[in-house]
Amino acid sequence: MLPIAIGLLLYLGSGCQRTPPAKTYRIGFSQCCNDPWRDAMNGEMYRELPLHPELDFVMREAGNDSENQIAQIREMVALGLDLLIVSPNEAKPLTPIVEEVFQQGIPVILIDRKTESERYTAFIGADNFEIGKTAGKYIANKFEGQAKILEIQLGMTMTPARERNRGFLEAILNEITEHLS
Repeated sequence: MLPIAIGLLLYLGSGCQRTPPAKTYRIGFSQCCNDPWRDAMNGEMYRELPLHPELDFVMREAGNDSENQIAQIREMVALGLDLLIVSPNEAKPLTPIVEEVFQQGIPVILIDRKTESERYTAFIGADNFEIGKTAGKYIANKFEGQAKILEIQLGMTMTPARERNRGFLEAILNEITEHLS
C-alpha cells in the first residue's frame, strides 16, 4: 500500500511543476526618446515581462533621431515581430515605416504620438486636441477676452504639439468670436 501512495504522490507532485511556456510572441518597442516620463513607461513594461514568460520583448530608444528610429524599426522587423509598439519621434518621417510594417500584417500600436496616417492598429495616448481646447477656454474665460496671449510650443513636427495647438486656437478663436458678437 505504501508504494502505491508514494507513486500517487510523485505522480500528483509532478503535475504541479510548471514548465515555462516557450517564447511564442516577439514584441518590438520603438521609443522615440529618453526622459523621466518615458523611463517610467519603459520600467513598467520591463516589470510586467516576468509575468509573461511567453513574450520576447525587444526595445530600442532612438535618442530624438527619426532616421535612427526608422533604422531601429527595420532592425526589429527583421527579427520577426508579432507586434510593433511605436512612440514616433516625428510624425512625417515615421509615417512610411509605420505604414510599411502595418501593410506587412504586423499589428502596430502607437503610443503618445501619432504619424500622419491612419494605418495603424491602435493608439494609446491623450486627446491632445481636447487638452489644448481646455487650456484655451480656461485662459479666455479667466481674462474675459482682455489678455494678450503668447503660446509656447514644442516642435510642430510632433503630433501632440500640433493637436494641442489646434485645440487651443479653436477655443481662443471661439471666445474672441463670442466677445465680438
